Amino acid sequence: MEIKRLFAFLPIGLFMIIACNDNRVQGDVLASAFGNKLYVDDLSEILIDVNTKSDSNRIISKHIDNWLMDEILVEESKQRKVKQAELKELADQYFRAISIHALEEQVLSEMDTSVSKQELDTIASSYQKELTLQEDIVKFLYIKVPESFNNDTLKILWKTEDISGLKSFVLFCEGFSLLDLDHWYFRSELKSVIPSELYNKINFSKSDSYSLIQDGHKFYIKILEKIDSKDEVPLSFAREKLKHRILKDRSRKYINDWKINLYQSKIKSKEISIYDRQ
Repeated sequence: MEIKRLFAFLPIGLFMIIACNDNRVQGDVLASAFGNKLYVDDLSEILIDVNTKSDSNRIISKHIDNWLMDEILVEESKQRKVKQAELKELADQYFRAISIHALEEQVLSEMDTSVSKQELDTIASSYQKELTLQEDIVKFLYIKVPESFNNDTLKILWKTEDISGLKSFVLFCEGFSLLDLDHWYFRSELKSVIPSELYNKINFSKSDSYSLIQDGHKFYIKILEKIDSKDEVPLSFAREKLKHRILKDRSRKYINDWKINLYQSKIKSKEISIYDRQ
């Protein structure tokens, strides 16, 4: 979102502050705590799909409150000296783990993810049992959000099936979503993730949308397509499962081969050493 568009959604008080200075200095600061600052730019991503000023104001206020509380708690933990040595060790371990994971994801992004018809045909014979339907399968869209976020913006995103907008909205309000237009689920999988009262509303014989308010949350589900277990397995379902299997096996081998080559290159360059044990 451009900053100009963001300004249109800001509360009047905040707009007056920001308007005083176009640079990323005091005029762009929304909040500060213990030497750290929250800037307007930090909120641009979460406001991309917000369509009304009231929604924007609520989102900005909530984000500021959450940011301030996090800063307060971190500072409080420092003041109380909450096992700082243990926290540092855990932080170091976590950083190592996410660094390795991020590296592996980067390496895997270089892997060829195309799957040929020949590969699909070859693996199909090995997994024929998996390609028979044990139960009905369903394509659907599903979201769960706090009831307080059940606003006009959400309703428009849901009605228009704006998948990108819905994902951003649900992520911000800490909800839950299943929004893959191409993915097939078994009916039992669907039943396991939605309230029984909502599940019982569904007429699987037609495409339709259903909703429910329960325990402070708003639930939306839209049935896109259903295949009976007695029917022929749809090609998209078979290809999806087979391609996932092929890429999973390929990824495992690709990253393992890459690690072995990297290890050998570091030994050869003498950047690492193994010492004899006496």
